[in-house]
Amino acid sequence: MTVKRATFPHITRESGGALPLARPTQVPEPGLGLIGLALADGLTRDLIRLRFERLGWKVLTASDGRRALHMLQTQTLALILLDLWLPQINGLDVLRQARNPAPAIILSDVASPELVLGAAAAGAHGFVLKPIDLDALVSRARQAMTGSPAGAFVDKPRLAAQ
Repeated sequence: MTVKRATFPHITRESGGALPLARPTQVPEPGLGLIGLALADGLTRDLIRLRFERLGWKVLTASDGRRALHMLQTQTLALILLDLWLPQINGLDVLRQARNPAPAIILSDVASPELVLGAAAAGAHGFVLKPIDLDALVSRARQAMTGSPAGAFVDKPRLAAQ
């Protein structure tokens, strides 16, 4: 049996050979900065990191409050994404202690009035509930970094039934 190689005449080199198909590259927006992401759940942290990296941002990650605090105190960040329930030091205490001027968004699975008010008092620019809608998080992040009005302080998750 002979296998015939497929040819694509609209994709050829001048020498007659086929061009290798290049993977499209993501063009980062100008002036994108460094994002600090501190989230206890490794899978969610990786998903968020990958989404922001594909959009052109560089992302530093931390898995606990001590590492997050160190990151915020030693790095110049454009945005901080903090899990409320980080091990060792919770996200609100990290935000209070770091005194980093970058806008911060708190990520949590609980949004009691006390927690939301605590996040606002600590200087957070938003509060995003889990499960996290990545598109909404990116939109909220862009708004926080540009200083645009973000609408409601708490972003509720988009449910599959909606």
